[in-house]
Amino acid sequence: MSFVGEAEIPRSFRLRPLLILCSVALLYRAPFLLNPNAIDSDGAVVGLQARHLLGGEWSWFIWGTNYQASFDAVVHALAFSVFGASPFVMVCDTLFAAMLMIVLAFLLLERHVGASAALVCCAPMVFAPAAYNHFIQQGFRQWALTAFVAAAYAFDRGRESARWAFFGGLLFFFMLYLDLFTLQAAPALALFSLSCLAWGERSLARGLAAAAGAAISGAFFLWVRHGLPGPPPTQLELSHLPFNLKLLLEQCGPWITGARASWAPAGGQLRPWHAPAPVVALQWLGATLLLVAVTFPAFAFIRWSFPGARSMALRTKLVGLLGFLTIATSVAAFLVSTWPVDLASVRYLALGAVAVPFALAPAASLLGASRFSIACAPAVVALLIAGWLGYGESVRGPFPVRSPRGVAVEERALQNELRTLGVHAAAADYWLSYRLSLLFNEDPVLANIDGWERMPAYRAAFDRAPLRALVFHPSIPQTPASRYEARLRSRGIRFEELKVADFTVLIYMQP
Repeated sequence: MSFVGEAEIPRSFRLRPLLILCSVALLYRAPFLLNPNAIDSDGAVVGLQARHLLGGEWSWFIWGTNYQASFDAVVHALAFSVFGASPFVMVCDTLFAAMLMIVLAFLLLERHVGASAALVCCAPMVFAPAAYNHFIQQGFRQWALTAFVAAAYAFDRGRESARWAFFGGLLFFFMLYLDLFTLQAAPALALFSLSCLAWGERSLARGLAAAAGAAISGAFFLWVRHGLPGPPPTQLELSHLPFNLKLLLEQCGPWITGARASWAPAGGQLRPWHAPAPVVALQWLGATLLLVAVTFPAFAFIRWSFPGARSMALRTKLVGLLGFLTIATSVAAFLVSTWPVDLASVRYLALGAVAVPFALAPAASLLGASRFSIACAPAVVALLIAGWLGYGESVRGPFPVRSPRGVAVEERALQNELRTLGVHAAAADYWLSYRLSLLFNEDPVLANIDGWERMPAYRAAFDRAPLRALVFHPSIPQTPASRYEARLRSRGIRFEELKVADFTVLIYMQP
């Protein structure tokens, strides 16, 4: 079965929008490719685990978690075995997953609204907000987001094919294994799958195929998670609603919709970008139009709610409902979660951001490609600005650049200095320790200075080392060198202070 006349369109013309989409998406992510060493410690943990996987150290989950699968580390390990272990290889791995996500979203939407409108629907995914675009550089969670889109695509194709229905069922629970964060999308995806399989030819066979796939992946999911220690990864508390609502309305919401833009210096705190008045007007216009468009599916089933509702294809409305419900559950989870604390918490809205192209499908169907493109233009420009400035020092104006953090010149100098001194185990704040351990190829390794470790062997190495170093950087103001200088003096330990670029290093012998 074909939709929107795709059988009559020459293949070269059908591929052209997809090629444009992929080309723009790759160019837009050039800052990541130019600055692979800007990875933070959360991402570095995945790269370090990939290195250890090659040495035979297996774990079903990422070090220090009971909710994120080691799948990302496995993919990195396979790539490391071929191309060598480096942050650049990690960026390429995750960029591939992101490109696959964009392609699958486009192919799904093309079946319902045509190639031109699908191109515009996917623009928010191409010019991605920082909520999930940064996962490309960090080397984790992107595969979970891709699995969600892949499952939606498989269920949509499952309208005609039992094979695709089976793949959809298989991906449903595999998505949850990859990251329990995707529970936010599970209700909407389950409803979408049932709607895709409920009618049409061979509905019973397709339903059984989907159930078989879900049973296989569900059994695997339960087996892997059986007996895992620790509390659930996300605590939900209604008492957090007032604070989270204020955070959503004043900071995270405006940033993720493009109403405002924020940027951060290398390793520094996020700060607002003060735009000229005409740009501010464009940003808020775009964000308003985007919000109207993504809430539109909620009314698409009410035939008298707008002209053309009666004639709109039901399957297009269901795609829109998938997007809208995923956005709604993502926002609801954000509002009652105990995790959001600041602007950087926008990443907890990632699944909602990924679902935006699906939520736009009914508006695209109603308006047609030309009018829909004009209506979406302010939103696309606003998202482009917000996403681009989110790269921080990796961009200068409209051009991607190599930042000091991205090329890690100072970090290499620090590594050489520590090795020259004979230091093979050190300690630093969490946000320095694992990042530097990855960049240093674990010589030296850096333990978390505050004690909690995602890799206990680092703490053991530091405790055994007679010659130690404590490393500090001004980008981590919550862990100042002065505090630890006072601690060493109180214990009667003599130390030497070194300056390596912006790093402060305290060298001492453990009594």
